[in-house]
Amino acid sequence: MNEPLVSIVIPVYNGANYLACAIESALSQTYPHCETIVVNDGSTDGGETERIALSFGDKIRYFAKANGGVASAVNLGIRQMRGDYFSWLSHDDYYHPDKVLHELQTIPAEYPETLIYSDYIYYDTVTGHQLPVLMEKWFTDRQLSVSLFPVMFQLIHGCATLIHRSHFDRVGLFDEAQLTTQDYDMWFRAFRRARIRHCAHCDMTSRLHPLAGNQTIPEFIDDACTFLIKADQMLTDAERAEISGTPYRYYRQMYGTVANTKYEAAKRYYGAAASRDKYSYHCSNTGEKAALLRVLEANSEGKPGVEMAAQDEAYNSEENLDAKIRQRMEQYYQMPRNRIVRYIRRPKWDLRTRIKRALLRYGWKETIRRGLGKLSLKT
Repeated sequence: MNEPLVSIVIPVYNGANYLACAIESALSQTYPHCETIVVNDGSTDGGETERIALSFGDKIRYFAKANGGVASAVNLGIRQMRGDYFSWLSHDDYYHPDKVLHELQTIPAEYPETLIYSDYIYYDTVTGHQLPVLMEKWFTDRQLSVSLFPVMFQLIHGCATLIHRSHFDRVGLFDEAQLTTQDYDMWFRAFRRARIRHCAHCDMTSRLHPLAGNQTIPEFIDDACTFLIKADQMLTDAERAEISGTPYRYYRQMYGTVANTKYEAAKRYYGAAASRDKYSYHCSNTGEKAALLRVLEANSEGKPGVEMAAQDEAYNSEENLDAKIRQRMEQYYQMPRNRIVRYIRRPKWDLRTRIKRALLRYGWKETIRRGLGKLSLKT
């Protein structure tokens, strides 16, 4: 049996500070069938980024291009890759030795195109603290296998994924017009309606540092809001119910996810949606209502939605659909394990670390001002 080739693509722009570490981590994978592709996206650091890349010689494949943004650099790497699987590695992050091996072992033999996403670690370069993101501690296997659950709740880190190249044929490459949320957009398109699996290994470390794009690009917050709103508008009520149990519960959880962020437009959007009646839903035609009912039945009975048969006349009768949808929602809410929860639980820095990070980043006066501001909002 032939072992699949994995292409590790490293896009970089002015990345002399961390690039060598990233490349070394790619070359140190215990899975032997990997190629490492470095794409220099028009760096302007006097050739330092290029010198570091070229110092690895023929251990890597190196490409240089005019500056066009992260998406354009990643797309060039995808077009040049020879592998069966794509693995993204940002120049300021690094893999642990078994990253690729563990992800490949997670793929079911009968479904080689399964999308894989893994746990990861945040490393704060300012304080030196680490925060593991261990999704299996917070969510059920059922939740982690719902295709859009990790996407909408922003659990996916692009460098902790493994993507079969066929998905790029299915949904296209990264959108080069998006300069900050090209990864969110890709995960939404690729994961939607795809077979996915969570890999319960922490094999990638993501550096948090002051020069990261989400800290330095002013458009990031507006772009993230636009994505979160646009993505929801593309969803069906059946998909919302599959993600969170019912459409209303989905909106409550989404609002809880953005409530303590700077995503003001998204907060207003999801806050308004979460204020509606808990039995509300958007769909109006018979087909969409029937799809929603199937998912609600699957949720109530603990079965995957794909196993539900559409043989009952209720699926084709408009007058029965609304009543049956209401009945299934009432049943769902009455089940103790399905009580309404506002927030998706996520790992957080402890209070001591949060204070230390704020002090080092903003200083005493600004930290106190921000803290008082949050207290006033709560009261």
